[in-house]
Amino acid sequence: CAVPSPSGTLVPSTSATATPSMAPLFDLILTHVPPPMHLDRTRPFSMLTVQIESDPYVGMLYVGRIHSGILRVGDVLWALDAEGQKVGEGKVKKIFARKGLERIEKDAAGVREIASVAGVKNAGVNVTLVQMEWCGEKGQKSLP
Repeated sequence: CAVPSPSGTLVPSTSATATPSMAPLFDLILTHVPPPMHLDRTRPFSMLTVQIESDPYVGMLYVGRIHSGILRVGDVLWALDAEGQKVGEGKVKKIFARKGLERIEKDAAGVREIASVAGVKNAGVNVTLVQMEWCGEKGQKSLP
């Protein structure tokens, strides 16, 4: 077990009274690791798909972590490949989140959430799903 020293670094504990709790480690992480600054709810929706699921009722579901914005059922999305070329589009029919192994249907999902999106055609793994506003004046761009 490691415990934080007065200087903030972790040192091995040889004490028999060392706590088995992970709380000191979590406190140290929260103190020294900054929160992600690139995740922004005010920008248009974007999500990089990392997995594809299939559902017999809604069809293909594209799974990923939402990078920016808020996604709602009924939103129109474009699918962009790694070069920023449009490869598909569609209207969001369903949004699902996970709670353990259970899939939970939602009306909306926001930045930092992992979501499954149904309704987009011709997307795939490593494809960025975006709202049209994401493309802007500089043209279409995909997430790294």
